Amino acid sequence: MENKQVTHNPGRFKQQNKPHKTGRHRSKSEIDKTNKGKVGIKSLTKRNKQDAQNKDQRKNRLNQIRKNKREQILNKKRSIGSLNGCPHIISIIPLSTDVNCMDVIEQINNSEPESKKNLSETGIYTIESPRFKSKYNFIIPNPMNTNAVLDTLKVTDTCLFILSAKNGMDSFGEALFEMIYSYHFPTSLFIAQGIKNLPPKIQGSTKDNLQKVITSKGLDSKVLTLDSESDGLNLLHKISQHKLIESKFNAIRSFIMAEKVEYEPYKINPEMGTLKLYGYLRGQNLSANSLIHMPSLGTYQMSEIYALKKIMDQENWELVQKADPSKQDSLETEAHYDELNAEQTWPTEQELNDAQIKRVKKKVPKGTSEYQAAWILDSEEEEITDDDDDDDDEDKENESLDEEEDDDESIDDSESEEEMETLTIGGEENNKYDENIDLDEEQTTLEKMREARSHAQFPDEVDTPLDQPARIRFQKYRGLKSFRTSPWDRYENLPLEYARIFQFEDIKKTFKKVSKERLDGAEAGQMVCVHIKNVPSSIQILPGHPIVAYGLLRHENKMSLINLKLKRVNLSLYNLPIKSKERLVYHVGCRRFEADAIFSQHSNGDKHKFERFMPEDCTFVASLFAPITFAPASVLVFKKMENGDMVLIATGAVLSIDPNRIMLKRIVISGHPFKVSNKNAVVRYMFFNPDDVNWFKPVELRTKYGRRGHIKEPLGTHGHMKCQFNDTMKSQDTVLMNLYKRVYPKWTYSDKSNDFNNNQTF
Repeated sequence: MENKQVTHNPGRFKQQNKPHKTGRHRSKSEIDKTNKGKVGIKSLTKRNKQDAQNKDQRKNRLNQIRKNKREQILNKKRSIGSLNGCPHIISIIPLSTDVNCMDVIEQINNSEPESKKNLSETGIYTIESPRFKSKYNFIIPNPMNTNAVLDTLKVTDTCLFILSAKNGMDSFGEALFEMIYSYHFPTSLFIAQGIKNLPPKIQGSTKDNLQKVITSKGLDSKVLTLDSESDGLNLLHKISQHKLIESKFNAIRSFIMAEKVEYEPYKINPEMGTLKLYGYLRGQNLSANSLIHMPSLGTYQMSEIYALKKIMDQENWELVQKADPSKQDSLETEAHYDELNAEQTWPTEQELNDAQIKRVKKKVPKGTSEYQAAWILDSEEEEITDDDDDDDDEDKENESLDEEEDDDESIDDSESEEEMETLTIGGEENNKYDENIDLDEEQTTLEKMREARSHAQFPDEVDTPLDQPARIRFQKYRGLKSFRTSPWDRYENLPLEYARIFQFEDIKKTFKKVSKERLDGAEAGQMVCVHIKNVPSSIQILPGHPIVAYGLLRHENKMSLINLKLKRVNLSLYNLPIKSKERLVYHVGCRRFEADAIFSQHSNGDKHKFERFMPEDCTFVASLFAPITFAPASVLVFKKMENGDMVLIATGAVLSIDPNRIMLKRIVISGHPFKVSNKNAVVRYMFFNPDDVNWFKPVELRTKYGRRGHIKEPLGTHGHMKCQFNDTMKSQDTVLMNLYKRVYPKWTYSDKSNDFNNNQTF
């Protein structure tokens, strides 16, 4: 009997599962079966080639990208402070007037006797530690010089704050610490100096009190001591191992802290020459075709860049790049424009007819032509001038008589002085006190305070003038149905200064493109020598003021309208009101300059309300004309006092570079209900003639109690008007009219890079 293979055939009652509904398109499994391993034509033509990868391939690719980024960060971190890389820059800042910063360096030297030490021409103290295989640059900027402290902080990796065991952080240190914390707060360590000189019983409590001061600032740093060799080694170990806070401003730019400076004047023109900066290049690569800005010297062009390379244990300077005049960035900051190419309007026919109809009647001699009559003054004017001449003659006669009388009195006084003796009792201190008072400054400050108090009580309210029509006085203003939604043409009636600035179609796209440019030239991490051309011989290098140079990004030397987001600080040191368009000193990124900015509200929308005074309790925006500085960049604002001191008044950051920002100044005209009848009211004191009422008739009215209305018609000849509102009026209510006009900052930019007289306090 043969064994036959029996197969089972499903019956009619076999379970049938529902197929997966893929819609109108085929499922991935059906596409794979159809292609049989072939790659579809659509996958090859897609821009993103990673779409053709499967899940494992995409996961592996992301892991590789993550690994490469981690290695780049670690290599960059290891290169800072290594013996073969850039030194670790450490700034020593005193927070009390009774501490000595040089003792910190001496204590570190004693803890590392085998280390190599060197003091550069620019005041940089270099220590090479073989134990930690690290190299350190210690800088002690002049704490009384604001610019020196800020220039040092721009390139600092670690900041050592020195506290006093007796005073801790005094008022001077408080102001200095607040300025540093607002501008750029790097990785910081706090050292208590002088604790070993205290009695042993109070050393622990003193250190705890200093720790409480640091904790009150919102920091979790631990207060260290530097009283022994082990403390010095512990400090160097912490500097080498702790996490560094990278400045976003420096991360996208190239910068150098000069360890050596040389100046070589030109033979043809000794007043100009080449400035050579020696130092390590940090941040990004530096191209000789870009511009270089030194916060203490200005902006210049480069001619050559050399790099230090070791060949057979010998150090040689090798030319890396020479500037190409055809590709080099220009030093021009303003756009070229034609002053005669401004917008002009031809007068209308009605204006021409009115000019021809108007005639003036004058009394002139017979036979005088119309052309001659135009040059003859009116009789009233002639009488006025004759009276003025007579008054001058009388004044001269009176002056001569007064002089004669004074001479007679002086003779009599001299005769009487021989017989009499005059003694002055008391009053000397008051006289000396009055000599130190500036009465003009006192009067100006008093008027400013009164104006600020009036603005706080009645914001933006103005009085309608009696000597001229309101339609003439407020002809530049207009009404808005809604401040948020009403349209305003951003290119309407722009001032002439807008033809001198640069504007970008998409500033974010431009910054993204500029910041990712891979520049050809010296690579970051090398010891370089930068040759800066056409530098005047009048430059000064002050002790305690390091020379820092920044390679500017493309377009960062062009003028534009910059908007800064700020907030008022230090009201305890300077509590006087600061008016808009007041002269202030601005530190923006790596630049410092003076300008008159206008203040506006930091709000959403396309229109922003102008602020007459700097707000004290909220964030605001300051707009001014200045060279472009791409965000992110920190901003400090100082008020320069009459004695030359600088007081920090506001801090913030760059908000945007937008000349199209619309800032509207508001004025409020007020009137009072005279007769009230339900929703209707007769309003007076807003205008004083019916023509003004008809002129402002389209503008909407509002009241302090929340009513809204409009003008129906004028009543009489004294400016009374009949108004209708959307709700019942009250007799104690006040009727208001809001008018707006666009305001612009003035061209008042003044570069302060070459200002060396900056022995300033905070």
